[in-house]
Amino acid sequence: MLAFACLITQVNGHYKDYIYHNNSPSYNSFGQTGLIQTPTAEIKKAGSMFFVFNRNEIYKFGSLVVSPFNWMEASYFYYRPSDLYWDYISSYTLGKYLDKGFSTKFKLINQHKYLPALSIGLTDFAGTGLFAGEYLVGTYKYDNGLKLSLGLGWGRYSDDDPINNPLQYIDDSFKNRSRKSVNENLGGSPAYDLWFKGPAGIFGGLEYNIPNSGGIKIKLEVDPFDYFKFGRGGPAFSPSSFVIREKKSDYNIGVSIPLNKNFIFDISFIKGLNFNFNFNFGANFSKPLVKKDTIRPSRKVFNLNTDKKDNFYLNLLQNLNDNEMFLQTADYDPNKAKLDLVITTSKYRNPLHSTGKALEIIDFLNSELDINLISTTISHQNAGFNLNKIEVKNDLLNRKDDRLYQRIIQTKSVKLSESGKSFNETAEFKPRIPYPIIFNGLTPALVSHVGAPNQFLYYGIVLRADSEIQFNKKFQLDLSFVFDVTNNLNEAPYNPDSQLPHVRTDIVKYLQESKNYISTFQFDYFSSLSNNIYSKLSFGILEQMYGGAGFEVLYKPFKSNYALGIDLFKVKKRDFDRRLTFRDYEILTGHLTGYYFIDQFNALAKISYGKYLAGDTGYTFDISRIFKSGFKTGFFFTRTDVPFSTFGEGSFDKGFYFQVPIDLFLRSYRSGNTNFGLRPLTRDGGQKLEHQNELAGLIFGATQYEVERNWELFFE
Repeated sequence: MLAFACLITQVNGHYKDYIYHNNSPSYNSFGQTGLIQTPTAEIKKAGSMFFVFNRNEIYKFGSLVVSPFNWMEASYFYYRPSDLYWDYISSYTLGKYLDKGFSTKFKLINQHKYLPALSIGLTDFAGTGLFAGEYLVGTYKYDNGLKLSLGLGWGRYSDDDPINNPLQYIDDSFKNRSRKSVNENLGGSPAYDLWFKGPAGIFGGLEYNIPNSGGIKIKLEVDPFDYFKFGRGGPAFSPSSFVIREKKSDYNIGVSIPLNKNFIFDISFIKGLNFNFNFNFGANFSKPLVKKDTIRPSRKVFNLNTDKKDNFYLNLLQNLNDNEMFLQTADYDPNKAKLDLVITTSKYRNPLHSTGKALEIIDFLNSELDINLISTTISHQNAGFNLNKIEVKNDLLNRKDDRLYQRIIQTKSVKLSESGKSFNETAEFKPRIPYPIIFNGLTPALVSHVGAPNQFLYYGIVLRADSEIQFNKKFQLDLSFVFDVTNNLNEAPYNPDSQLPHVRTDIVKYLQESKNYISTFQFDYFSSLSNNIYSKLSFGILEQMYGGAGFEVLYKPFKSNYALGIDLFKVKKRDFDRRLTFRDYEILTGHLTGYYFIDQFNALAKISYGKYLAGDTGYTFDISRIFKSGFKTGFFFTRTDVPFSTFGEGSFDKGFYFQVPIDLFLRSYRSGNTNFGLRPLTRDGGQKLEHQNELAGLIFGATQYEVERNWELFFE
């Protein structure tokens, strides 16, 4: 394969990485960057998330694909064949079979002058394995819009026209591939004992970007699949299978039409018999999708009948509050020409951003009120925690002729440090805050149950009435009431087959028996035990299935990449109506958690050990990629002392999640996120309590290494 790719590059004579209009790769039928049915070595840019919908006469595919890094993509797919029975007897189940699986791809090398990009991938590597296969593929892009790919595959990629596995000449163990994995009875476990074993198959093709067409591409590929094996394990053929699965050609041809940068439509003719329709819809969330308006903070001088210092304090209070940066304390020393203040804001995610906006207001007042400040120190506070301190020389804002980093680094004009536990206790100016403060909101929301065996999605549309009542800086109540609008949740099957206490598998019962309910009724008391040590006491209705009481403690040094946390809760299971009554089941659950931020990947690794809701003990590993935009994507898996045979289908708990900031879609800055998570199956083993206001969420993003990732926001 590599020799073939190198020969092609020599014919071309030179390499230059041209970027064509709308030349981003599209996804193949089951959610991999590729041609029509086969993968290429390409991977979309880090931060990309796409939904892929594919349909033809044989099957429907739905995939969710994400690229957390430029060198990795991962997809989760659902597959529904139109021609297969669930079994040989129940003919009424025709077209009702539903399968799911994971695929992933890793780029080994990028394209160079004489070498193609090279990637390795695993298809359907954890699940039933109906599409299980592994591959190594190279792709070379030419200056004229042509891409050529050539790959070597195993498993399903070798079903149609197999060749000897070249790896068998390295080790005889690669010569044969067993029909069953040692993990087959542990559905959801990777079949690593089969990877890259048995006969191999060759696939490949070309793609040509038509000049001046707005990104329209034509595709041709060699199809390596035997469709009588493709996507079939236990399910039985129907009479139509022998017609629509017949293969009359080893070549597929298609055209890809990008309607815009977020939506790509592909139509193809596969195996000489079937039309195939493919829709890719998504975006790259590593940066805002909408350009932000350049809005300066509103500034105004209020002429008050007070002395100069009080006049400055009151103007500072009014201007900061008007811009949603709420002043907590202030200390102005005329002799040192120095101002210290504490603010809290939920508008800006990064403290440098709010600091820059606050300094514009201070610079304006400094000039208008003739204060003559030399330096300003701004400390940020959240839930009563003093998180950081940013000291700035006031002439920094007036220096427009230097590069940003030169101004900051060479002039030493900005200094980051921790606030200290008692920074605001001796402040001269302390605005009177009229507690209790109440924040209310009413928003539509989607509740869902994903992945039932006979239907992909059950859903409901609800209205959420959310309130936050702050009794003081450290004590608050979070309330959330949910009112049903419409749903199809009553159609969801309720058949928990778990041998463990039903700590999560009863979720369908909750969804069906509670139309209007209390989602959260949680009291929290926050306290700093010392510098870098944060604590929270909680009690009430903590989540949709549990109420109780407990505590959380987090140690997070300001200048370090690591953190350590512990939580412990005594909880009781709620009644299915999700009001104020409880069932008999109760448990003491808690975990010790370590965090480490990996700078070179902008990734947060987290591992916790402890006791879960079903009484099982074990660990959860979680890793997520965090982008400057605030977009976050991650996956996790949990292993406990529950045997696979007791855990049930899926073998162990696993899943992935996304966090999309709301302001990615807005022209202005705003806090808040849309969260989405998915487990292939809802089981009872390895389940954690999902209490609100976790300390990691309140503290992370405020310490030195996290703040310094976004220096450009200081002058935004």
